Amino acid sequence: MTRDRTLLALTVLALLVTVPGTPPALRVPVVTAFFLIVPGLAWVRRLPVHGPLEQATVAVAISLALAVVVSETLLLLGVAGLLPAALVLGAFTVVGVLVGPRSAVPA
Repeated sequence: MTRDRTLLALTVLALLVTVPGTPPALRVPVVTAFFLIVPGLAWVRRLPVHGPLEQATVAVAISLALAVVVSETLLLLGVAGLLPAALVLGAFTVVGVLVGPRSAVPA
């Protein structure tokens, strides 16, 4: 399974467990992992970071920044809740996967 497919599968899984009625024991770890890692991993390939530790650190930073911006925006618009935030972050993730990695720039 490629990285893109893995990211899309994790996005779908996170959206599925945000549906009301999902047991909290399943929802909490999946959604927490999604909000902390997945959106950033979709976008980190566009940046000039190389090592796996560096990529993981930048991915978490991007994910947290996106989560804060999305949450604040939804709160100001009066649309509070886990499902709308997960949908917007899922859309950011899909766009990041579709954009693809950064192309090599000739020197």
